[in-house]
Amino acid sequence: IKLPILLNYFLHVDHQLLDQQAALLYLDYHRAQGSGGLQYSPSGQVITAGNVAEQMIQWSDNTCTNMLIEQLGGIEALNKHFMSWGLNQTRLRNWLPDLEGTNTISAYEMATLLYNLNLNTLLSKPRNLQALN
Repeated sequence: IKLPILLNYFLHVDHQLLDQQAALLYLDYHRAQGSGGLQYSPSGQVITAGNVAEQMIQWSDNTCTNMLIEQLGGIEALNKHFMSWGLNQTRLRNWLPDLEGTNTISAYEMATLLYNLNLNTLLSKPRNLQALN
């Protein structure tokens, strides 16, 4: 589910709805077990949106994912974006960790996202993780 969240982040940046240097506040309720190291850091820290997105992907950080879910408008807003992209099986139902497996994306929809990202048809300019910060 992290790839479509990242794409939504990039679209927010492209449309100047979010700055990569925007300060996001890490709070206790963002903390998520499982992947990533931010969960072991004290809350109250300010982290740039770009750094949060980078950690979400590079370390599969669940806490960073929760921070971005909130920053991008929440679960319902993200699901509306996914549907508008034609992703009918991609659904975010819970913050991470989603131990019950209720957050879904089909293999076909994941491949479609990757294909379109590779063609640069979704974003105004090519993106990579080095460009996040």
